[in-house]
Amino acid sequence: MSIYTRLGIAPLIAALLLSAPLNAHKGHQDDMSDEEMVMMEAGLTDVEDMHAMDHAASPGADPNVAAPAQAMTPAQVMQEKIEENRLSSLSDLISRLHPAVVHFPIALLLLAGMAEVAMKWSPSVGLQTIVRLLVAFGTIGAIIAVLFGWFAGGWRLDDQSSNLAIHRWNGTAIAVLGIAAWTLAVRDGGRTRLRILLAIIAAAIIVQGYYGGEMARGPNHLGIM
Repeated sequence: MSIYTRLGIAPLIAALLLSAPLNAHKGHQDDMSDEEMVMMEAGLTDVEDMHAMDHAASPGADPNVAAPAQAMTPAQVMQEKIEENRLSSLSDLISRLHPAVVHFPIALLLLAGMAEVAMKWSPSVGLQTIVRLLVAFGTIGAIIAVLFGWFAGGWRLDDQSSNLAIHRWNGTAIAVLGIAAWTLAVRDGGRTRLRILLAIIAAAIIVQGYYGGEMARGPNHLGIM
């Protein structure tokens, strides 16, 4: 198997492992905390239900005010979810496309870094051109993914969810670093700086994948804590 084949397969595997299917669900758009979103995923359907739960559990609460009961059949729950998930606007569609577009910049930017590693042992003008193209398309993809991610998470600078905040700003930083790497690659100089930038981007992608998994699959989704 040639080095080009290995370089082509590895980023695809990494993309599948790192890009957890981030669901742009109502909790993120409503700026809920991580704890509130865990409660919502456990069966509570909206913030009002959660407040009712908090009231029922608080000391001195009126015993006649009970937490909302879940008495729906599976078919009714399914139909409710179908209705709840209907598109409401163009921005809603864009936010839902975020999980679909994140795979491409992950694969392309990781592949660019691996190509740079290969160049260290086997310098090649052809590889330099490949790196330039990979960084360019990877950066364009990252910018699109970040834009769609801001639609998915809501347009605000502060989040109650720490997972969403890290995911939002780390992803934005990846796009900014990608632009800087693209500039270095086009100038065809400063390969040491380019390699450092690509190494930082690779580390940031790992962080991005982890917090995307936390948001999609719940706290401690890797079971390492």
